Amino acid sequence: MTAQTQVYLYNQRQLVVLLERSPDGAQRSYEKVYSKDLIISRGVDNLLEFSFINQNQKPVNISGKVITCRILNADGTGILIQKTLTPVLPVTGLSSLSLTKDDIENINTQYCYYSLEIPVDTFDYPVFVDSQGGARGIIRIVNSVLPSFVPSKVVTIPSHVPPLSSGQPVTYYSSYINTAEAPVLSLQVTFENFTGNIQLQGSTLGDFSLWYPLAAPVSYTAETITDGFNVQGYHPFVRMMIVNSGTYPVIPNTSFLQGDVVEILAR
Repeated sequence: MTAQTQVYLYNQRQLVVLLERSPDGAQRSYEKVYSKDLIISRGVDNLLEFSFINQNQKPVNISGKVITCRILNADGTGILIQKTLTPVLPVTGLSSLSLTKDDIENINTQYCYYSLEIPVDTFDYPVFVDSQGGARGIIRIVNSVLPSFVPSKVVTIPSHVPPLSSGQPVTYYSSYINTAEAPVLSLQVTFENFTGNIQLQGSTLGDFSLWYPLAAPVSYTAETITDGFNVQGYHPFVRMMIVNSGTYPVIPNTSFLQGDVVEILAR
């Protein structure tokens, strides 16, 4: 018998409650007993559905209503996404929120909140989305479908004078890299006709008063290549020491060894 894996395809549908009196005029106060977290997956399109009911647990006709959904950051101080819901079956209170992968491409994985606002008569009312009668629900942005893309950062190389014709090396340092969010740091270094050596250095002090070597220096002779380096371990700050010992030619109009490090990328 062939091994099988069962998978599920379903719509995320959330039941939400409007502050609307029941048709018989009874003063009921209905709260949802169970409220699940919603999930948004980065890298793909997402569809969330919302079913609107009243205090009597009956569907609410939302035809013609412009319902706004806001996704807020974890501390509720900023709006990450704001979109209008799309009616699906408005007479029965069903609408949806459609998010493309581009909508969330630049939002990091995190726990955050969502809220819904619906106009009733001349007022805008909140929608109760959790089991405590609150107007904010929990929504999680995750990397469940595609891996998270981590863009490379450009490490600054300061301006510096070239080595003297006598061959006296010139030493300079790249800008530092904060590795607080990167337990494994990768560097890509581009050399152009470079002669000299480089060494990765680390520091645990925020004032950068003490740097220590992370590995032995790596030497190059007239190299035009792209090389890679990995840094592991606890080193909150990392920089690159560059010792350029390339020389100008003694005889004019001949090939020369003078070169440099032209780019450093970190991720």
